[in-house]
Amino acid sequence: MSYDLFDVRQYQGESLRDYLNRFGAQMVRSPAIDEEMLVYAFKKGVLPGPFCEALIRGHPATFAEVRRLVVANIADESEVAEKRGSVAPTRPWAQTRIQPQRVLETAAAKKDQRT
Repeated sequence: MSYDLFDVRQYQGESLRDYLNRFGAQMVRSPAIDEEMLVYAFKKGVLPGPFCEALIRGHPATFAEVRRLVVANIADESEVAEKRGSVAPTRPWAQTRIQPQRVLETAAAKKDQRT
């Protein structure tokens, strides 16, 4: 039944790739429906966020256009995830910033010893 497509929703934390795969699997099981209905059902199931906004602004007319937007966003998601996973290098001067504090502590300790 075509109404089953409207029951397919993206889960919290689910990637667009997984949502697209589940939606596609349900499309195969559903009887033939028009492109406009497919696009609407997919939009309805996407979680709110940057991709949803891009999907609304893009006004895709066919499911092929929706799929192109999803594939482009999947590439962006994986690049962002890769960037988050990489370790940021430390600044070389970060260690030198600690030294002046030690100098101040040493100077304060010498001053306390004199008094």
